Amino acid sequence: MLWRKIKCYVEKEIDIIGVQREADKPAMVLIADNGHYLGGAFVTFKADKRQVL
Repeated sequence: MLWRKIKCYVEKEIDIIGVQREADKPAMVLIADNGHYLGGAFVTFKADKRQVL
């Protein structure tokens, strides 16, 4: 099986539509753009921003 890892560094405003949390793991935000679900992304916010989520 072949895997390809792709990273995107485009800055764009997107909507956070949810947050998934698991113990001892970073929060994963569920994101959408113009009403279309894009998937989840692990984010590394500073502690104050994490508390807001």
